Amino acid sequence: MYVKLINELNEREAHLGIKDSVSWHSEYKNSAWIFIGGFPYELTEGDIICVFSQYVQFALLLPSQKQKRSVYGSCSVFYLL
Repeated sequence: MYVKLINELNEREAHLGIKDSVSWHSEYKNSAWIFIGGFPYELTEGDIICVFSQYVQFALLLPSQKQKRSVYGSCSVFYLL
């Protein structure tokens, strides 16, 4: 669902001729953070570490216990460049 919304936003920006400097892309172009979600609930922190460690060094930010009540199957990844 989010991918579809992002694609629609990108198409709308392209159609309107929005410059890169004011696009939402410019705010995050130098960011090493990514949000990943849609995981099965049974996936563990170890599973995520196992997959991502094959590609790059990173730090994992999992939702706190309080946040877990509303956000499941997601986390943020910070790439160590």
